[in-house]
Amino acid sequence: MIHHFLPLTMVEGPGKRSYLWVQGCSIRCQGCAVPWTWDQNKGKKKEIQALFAEIEKSKREHGIEGVTFLGGEPFDQARPLAKLAAMVKEIGLSVMTFTGYLYEDIISSSNPHHMELLQMTDLLVDGPFIKEKLDVSRPWVGSSNQR
Repeated sequence: MIHHFLPLTMVEGPGKRSYLWVQGCSIRCQGCAVPWTWDQNKGKKKEIQALFAEIEKSKREHGIEGVTFLGGEPFDQARPLAKLAAMVKEIGLSVMTFTGYLYEDIISSSNPHHMELLQMTDLLVDGPFIKEKLDVSRPWVGSSNQR
């Protein structure tokens, strides 16, 4: 399930990128900036191939250099995102993934789909948003604990 696809941004990661906000989040950080992305039933279904076609079009028309997955929680949809990421990498684009999970927890979970998405990710921003550690001084993170 997706919340929103944007073909071109220069905010959600390095350089020109497309971004895919997924719908559904099992973490639900207090103070989250996008709580409307938590409920997985409020998103739109979109086929992986259709999303890939939009990304290819964005590469042709806007010269994007990568795709960013954020949400919601991308690792809650790790399997389809790993498939999409593999397709994206085949056409020479990078993959950036935001997650509220810690890298160490993803590794120790032994979830094969989490590992697939992690392996397809070139740049990972990890850690839950912590309202009391609000930090807007660094790009791409919301709280100082995020890496």
